[in-house]
Amino acid sequence: MMMIGNDDDDDDDDDDDDDDDDDDDDDDDDDDVMMMMMMMMMMMMMMMMMMMMMMMMMMMMMMMMMMMMMMMMMMMMMMLKIKK
Repeated sequence: MMMIGNDDDDDDDDDDDDDDDDDDDDDDDDDDVMMMMMMMMMMMMMMMMMMMMMMMMMMMMMMMMMMMMMMMMMMMMMMLKIKK
């Protein structure tokens, strides 16, 4: 878009219009960058949430496994006691 602004150097009115257009384009670029940053932040947040969920699931699984092991141990102890 800068090329168009440079080509129309003859007329002052056109030049002003092109400058305005360039300014608008710059704003759009800034908005795009902001959007990209927002998207990146959202992606990072999603990844963090997924990681947290995975960690929670792993913790839950570990807790369940521990509980199962404890239950099994208790059962074994009970069985041994009964046998005696």
